[in-house]
Amino acid sequence: VHLLLWIPLALVLCLTALRLIKGVLLTLQYRNKAAEGRLDHGE
Repeated sequence: VHLLLWIPLALVLCLTALRLIKGVLLTLQYRNKAAEGRLDHGE
């Protein structure tokens, strides 16, 4: 009984949390005008 309840519940909660965290990260990147990293060649 516990497995039938907790496995789907854990999956749904994890996937929901991943979507929310990804949204927050994308928003922070946009707000901070994050750009692709570049290497400085000693100039």
